[in-house]
Amino acid sequence: MSAFKRIQEEFLGGHLQGHTRPTTPQCSDQGSDFFEAFVDGELYDFGGFEQHDPRFELLSPTGIYKTSGDVTEVPLVTAQVTRFQCGGSSLVLGVHHNVGDEFSASSFLTAWSLVSRGEGEEFLAPCFDHSLMDAKTLRKVDDPAKLFNHVEYQTQRPNVPATFPELKACMFKFPTWAIETLRSFCGPGTIKFEALLTSGSPSPRLGISSRTKKPSWGWLWMDELDSPHLFQRNTLET
Repeated sequence: MSAFKRIQEEFLGGHLQGHTRPTTPQCSDQGSDFFEAFVDGELYDFGGFEQHDPRFELLSPTGIYKTSGDVTEVPLVTAQVTRFQCGGSSLVLGVHHNVGDEFSASSFLTAWSLVSRGEGEEFLAPCFDHSLMDAKTLRKVDDPAKLFNHVEYQTQRPNVPATFPELKACMFKFPTWAIETLRSFCGPGTIKFEALLTSGSPSPRLGISSRTKKPSWGWLWMDELDSPHLFQRNTLET
């Protein structure tokens, strides 16, 4: 709890401000909501988490906010720690999409974990300079490679498909011995182990064509200089 409170000072606390356009955060002492819950059951009672279960809502505090569509009444960040009878626990973090995306949430969790371990001075502080992403500013850059065509400044928007293919969820469980075997392939000095999951969308950068079966997965090790040490990507048949 103290680490969660500490990291809010570096990131953001408060609610969204009114119905302004564009929507802006209202930093205030309202801060964020943190909940701790206890369940008289085991983690496995919730199933394997591969398929959605209505009981998952018990692990998140978002259901308690009755806003009738008014986003200003919802905290920008919520968190809930749930402890199970078996000794397991879960952490659910909710970040309002108007102030953060997947990368922002990942950075927030990384900073939170570092502060919890007493390493709070090592995380990368967030940047709130909106001018860096302003399309008009980017157009003044001499290097054309740095220009980005912002969708919000386009007069003609791309057509959005009416239907989307069904999303299939699947969880792959790796035993400890398998993870240790993968670690053994790394040389000395490897200090970081990450799992990488990519979508099945066509991506020339990753060598994924439209005919490639999905999902794709890989492991990524980083050495002490934070440079790629080993990368292997395999395609799974669906």
